Amino acid sequence: DVGGGIGHVLAGILARYPNASGTLYDMQATTERAVRYLAEHGLQGRYAVAAGDMLKTVPAGAGLYILSKVLNNWDDEHCVRILRNIRVAMEEDARLIVIEGVIADADYAAEDAFRDLLLLACSHGGRLRTVEELRGLGGEAGLTMLRVIPTSTAFSVLEFKPGTRPR
Repeated sequence: DVGGGIGHVLAGILARYPNASGTLYDMQATTERAVRYLAEHGLQGRYAVAAGDMLKTVPAGAGLYILSKVLNNWDDEHCVRILRNIRVAMEEDARLIVIEGVIADADYAAEDAFRDLLLLACSHGGRLRTVEELRGLGGEAGLTMLRVIPTSTAFSVLEFKPGTRPR
């Protein structure tokens, strides 16, 4: 779980799949809180926590990488950097799951416009993006989008596989 915060997503996955294990990767100060959160949920022995900066590198060797509510917080340049670092870490049979709020097109509803404005004001140049924009960012990073799974929430699940390895 890249940029996994204190571990909400990883804890949910591990609770649902008792034979699964996972690694949470985030900044040092956040991982210290994540260790406590994951332990409080009785997941000892099923997770690892690694500290680092996803804008610089991502741990290699996972079969599945997850980015949940990360990309909307960053401008396109930083998104490509994050995605490229994941792509570099991925083996050819690995997958990336991106969970993000997406918009249908650039002519979006007032509620989406408000969320977009909040992201712009409260993040690192982040914004809401369309599926095609996320596909393009993935492509720049060497990833190929396989499918989009809509949910009953404002978020969609996008699955990527390794494409051409970035330079």
